[in-house]
Amino acid sequence: MTRKETFDDETFECSRCSNVVDQFDENCDVCGHIFTNIIDFSNRENKHKAISYKIAELNGYEVLVSTLNNYDKGNIQFIVEADSQLALRIKYFVHNNKADFLENGLTQYKLIDYEDFILMELENEEYYIHKNLLNNKNMEYESKSSFLKHIKQKRFENIFVYEDDWIDLEYTLDYKNLLKECISYIRPETFFYFFYSIITYYDFEKKLKTLPNNEQLLSLFKEGSKKILKESCYVVIEKYENPEDVLILSYPWENYHINYSKLVDPLKTATQHFINHSYRIYEVLGIDKNGDPYEAEESEIFFQNLMYMGIRMAHTRIVNELNNNSNFGCEIISSFNNSELIIYLTPEGFRNQTAILKMSVEEKLKMFNSFLNENKIKRIDTDILRKKLDTNILLEYEGKIYKHYFHFSEYSNDFMSNRINKKHLSSILQEGQANFKEVIN
Repeated sequence: MTRKETFDDETFECSRCSNVVDQFDENCDVCGHIFTNIIDFSNRENKHKAISYKIAELNGYEVLVSTLNNYDKGNIQFIVEADSQLALRIKYFVHNNKADFLENGLTQYKLIDYEDFILMELENEEYYIHKNLLNNKNMEYESKSSFLKHIKQKRFENIFVYEDDWIDLEYTLDYKNLLKECISYIRPETFFYFFYSIITYYDFEKKLKTLPNNEQLLSLFKEGSKKILKESCYVVIEKYENPEDVLILSYPWENYHINYSKLVDPLKTATQHFINHSYRIYEVLGIDKNGDPYEAEESEIFFQNLMYMGIRMAHTRIVNELNNNSNFGCEIISSFNNSELIIYLTPEGFRNQTAILKMSVEEKLKMFNSFLNENKIKRIDTDILRKKLDTNILLEYEGKIYKHYFHFSEYSNDFMSNRINKKHLSSILQEGQANFKEVIN
């Protein structure tokens, strides 16, 4: 007998004459064909048929989301690790259109032990989720794939220094330098990094819910930021079998998440303005001089690479600072033709962000200056030099001078100016970080 599926309906046909039969029949009442694939219905309360499946992601794991049919429970949905025995069996049965029970032919009494699952509601649907996917005790900070691999850095006491070749994409040196130049302007790491604050404030603090530990917040960050990357930046994660597969989150995707993800559009427009202002950039990206950078495929790929590096930079920073009790952290990053010193809120700082914002200016400055002193970053207090370099604050570290700067250029717009041209303390507390550019003599 052959199983046929039409939308959500399931029927069985005789493989010889195509007569519709009952799945329990032993032979066809039209042609007399004897069915050899008789299904054993004993122990059927513990048996399941595979209806469909898709690949998705949950809690940082690649998972298989499947619909199974059970005699007692009807159609039910399961989420399991994609490489588990159950997942592999479901794939095999669906691909081969097998109407048999998943458990038939196995030596164990049960393939699915409901005690290993937790029934949860995700996005208004109920799923049996394997407990392994909800257990953070042994959670690896790095993704199982290379998708969120660490940015290449060295650590000097509490300061993380990017290596010169930290952009490890397979492009020319000119292309990588162009990415560095654009990252310094667009700051995609800030966009993803501040999403950590969105989760902390809107998903917990504003709802008067107790904040989970930093490892759990990191897991939520990875889920949501990957969803933004895939669905708003259209970066296809290679490990997925189908680009259309959705990311199923372990928490509701609410309006404030959606609204924040919409900021990708003006960031993309700003990147296109950046590309459009120079034929040098056209040449590096391979755009025809008479082409339209706002429609060019090369521009789209460049923006995707930009945001891909941004999420990795943000993820690297969070992992670096998970156990830091200070509210501030510091990186030094090699940019296009100089380096930048970046001071940012740590995960601990985001936990305390609301309280810090309520402090007086004097209290904020005292906290900031204490961080500088603790990390051997010297503040240069000379009005003459600040005026000469057109900045309100100069910092010195390891013999190099860095100035906080505003970015005004012919390709800038109001959105970017409002985003990156705040005073240094406001930039740290309201955007998550402030950039200080090395002064080259």
